[in-house]
Amino acid sequence: MEPVFGLEDQLKPKTEEELSERADFLVAALALWCSHALKTYIDHCGAKETERTGVAANIPFNQSEFDKASKELLTLSIWLTLLEQTGTIPDWFKQFIGKCHDASNGLLPEPNSREISARYDFSQGILALCETLSFHICMQMNLGTTSDDALIKLGNILSAGQKQRTKLLNFALTEPISILSLTVETQLAEF
Repeated sequence: MEPVFGLEDQLKPKTEEELSERADFLVAALALWCSHALKTYIDHCGAKETERTGVAANIPFNQSEFDKASKELLTLSIWLTLLEQTGTIPDWFKQFIGKCHDASNGLLPEPNSREISARYDFSQGILALCETLSFHICMQMNLGTTSDDALIKLGNILSAGQKQRTKLLNFALTEPISILSLTVETQLAEF
């Protein structure tokens, strides 16, 4: 895995307020990416189910189920922004990741980011984390019978999202706060 980009001290937010604003931006951007990834996953499973059965797939889930799955995907995406770094991780970046988890709990309070994190063994590595997340969400949303690759597809999407996470993290840490205050949707269109 290539280094994402250097976590030099000049990237360290100057104030607690700046740290929070940058974390808020990253979480909002990652939440949109995660929502899109989850929809892509559901659409994939639906298309495979339709192809397999010849009948238009009806994948029932409610907003609460989607939000819980999105929060789990968001929590792991935040952790991946830390795990994808190489070398020594500065303390300020660890604090930034903590602020991101706080912001994610503000955005989607349930389930709590700590509860989600407790379900995972982070010593297994990135690929295993992505596979475990895919399995959890597949079972949670009852998508296992829709497609031969339903158990692994979301993990593949999450793993392939490193480039987007890198761009979003770089943007969150390097752009002026005034730019970050622009709508997240506008910024995501560039990624």
